[in-house]
Amino acid sequence: GYALGPPEIIDAMEKLKQYTSLAPSTPSQIGMIKFLSDGIKERYLRDIVIPTYKERMEFMGECIKKHLPEAKTSRPAGAFYYFVDMTRYLSRMQVSDEAFCEQLLRRKNVTVIPGSFFGKGGGHHVRMTFVSEPKERIELGVKAIAEYVL
Repeated sequence: GYALGPPEIIDAMEKLKQYTSLAPSTPSQIGMIKFLSDGIKERYLRDIVIPTYKERMEFMGECIKKHLPEAKTSRPAGAFYYFVDMTRYLSRMQVSDEAFCEQLLRRKNVTVIPGSFFGKGGGHHVRMTFVSEPKERIELGVKAIAEYVL
């Protein structure tokens, strides 16, 4: 953004910006040192992050199979999302993946990313992430997509 004002105010704003947002604060640096030492990071990843993501990934895969049986996808090998081929649904609806995603957001309040955003080969696909949502919301989202395409 931009700011307009007396030079002494602008100089003070610039200093404040530099010291609050361009470098991490001392307490956060100390916390990160602790997190990266003593095996805390490894335990956190092993005991919390990986099992949680794996459970959500498997659950979303089950939801896609159950509620979107004409969609095609494969289990992600390391990604935080499914890249779902929605060709059969989008062809029946006569919409592009981009139009579908816009309409889905407006009508069902569900956000997925058009596959075409990732290149020509992604057309008729949508990217559905599972990383930040609990299982209940994953199922609600997939069910809402199914309601919309049927």
